[in-house]
Amino acid sequence: MSAGLATRHAPKAGQVFFGFCILATAITTINMRSSLAEIEDARSRWNAQKAKNDALITAYGAQHMGSASAPLAHGQEK
Repeated sequence: MSAGLATRHAPKAGQVFFGFCILATAITTINMRSSLAEIEDARSRWNAQKAKNDALITAYGAQHMGSASAPLAHGQEK
């Protein structure tokens, strides 16, 4: 009798497949959220470094604009 109850309440193959799909979706969503957080962190670091670089380039250009010691661009003459 207990064997009959066990088979009567066993999940069907479609239910098992559906359960695995839900589990895979949950795992993928969690991984994507952490990846997105890492991407946003890297983007903010990149933007901060780019702002520093732009400020250095601007300061260098302002300091050396028109001076004889300024490096020349390729093909540019003094």
